Amino acid sequence: MRSLLLLLAVMATAAATAQSPCNVTLDDIMKHPGERVVFCGTPDEVMTPPDWKGDPVLLNFGGTYPEQAFSVVVWGELHGGNQANLIGTYAGQPVQVSGWVKEHDGVPMMYLKDLQDLQLQ
Repeated sequence: MRSLLLLLAVMATAAATAQSPCNVTLDDIMKHPGERVVFCGTPDEVMTPPDWKGDPVLLNFGGTYPEQAFSVVVWGELHGGNQANLIGTYAGQPVQVSGWVKEHDGVPMMYLKDLQDLQLQ
């Protein structure tokens, strides 16, 4: 019985470490509108768009605004006015982000609901 439990524990650990938490890539994120996904990558740009209301910070992947392939949006109500802190923390750093994929003007976007859904890798 002990050996069976040990074997199951080893197998579970191996399976957990073999799987990446990231389940979509930049190339296929557009295929997942309406789905909750985990995306990993390094933003090409972290910025505040001058023409948007709501004080958002955008993490842009696959190019820079407005030609990006994918954006993560952190609204001002979520970051509490700490735009410079977000930009300094995430610019050029690999991140993992979880959320629902939406589409806006043909560009996949993720609107964060919680800052805990955005983490440095």
